[in-house]
Amino acid sequence: MLRFRLLVESILFLRMDKRKTYTMTGITEYALPDIYGYIRKHQARHFVFKFSAMEIYNESVRDLLSVDNTPLRLLDDTERGTIVEKLTEEILRDWSHVIHLLSICEAQRQIGETSLNEMSLRSHQIIRLTIESCSRDFLGRDNASTLTAAVNFVDLAGSERASQSLSAGTRLKEGCRINRSLLTVGTIIRRLRDWLFQRRIWHLT
Repeated sequence: MLRFRLLVESILFLRMDKRKTYTMTGITEYALPDIYGYIRKHQARHFVFKFSAMEIYNESVRDLLSVDNTPLRLLDDTERGTIVEKLTEEILRDWSHVIHLLSICEAQRQIGETSLNEMSLRSHQIIRLTIESCSRDFLGRDNASTLTAAVNFVDLAGSERASQSLSAGTRLKEGCRINRSLLTVGTIIRRLRDWLFQRRIWHLT
């Protein structure tokens, strides 16, 4: 967990460029073994580990584990909250399966060339890990209760100035959408901060 904490802290000091994505990949690859380690230590429970991945490109949500680039719809579920319709969810088998899925995500993600970066990320990526567990004593029974937890690894595309990147056409449109979405994220964070301070909640538990 120490390595994971150090990587989380180091990301705050990186510019929004290619190195940031490498750091996010490192965080993901370090966090997953910690989760697997926790599972191995708790043999009294049965765990199911699920993996899904999406990108937000030009304000459309796309499935990174599918070759179909059709935009996906966001739906409001009364029990699960906001969900992505028809998003592929893989049940993880082992560590090599994780690496394989991460490589698919990397290959599928939108990348383009600008005057500042020949491998510029043109989308935001969200990798979602869902862990379900129940006691082995009640496995398969109708009255078995299941605990569910989820963690999202979010890799945001970097903001850019058209005057510096010399973007035009498709690249300019992508940059405008990226900047708009980053502004929205910043607004949400500020409002959440204000909400916490108003209620004197100094940390999230």
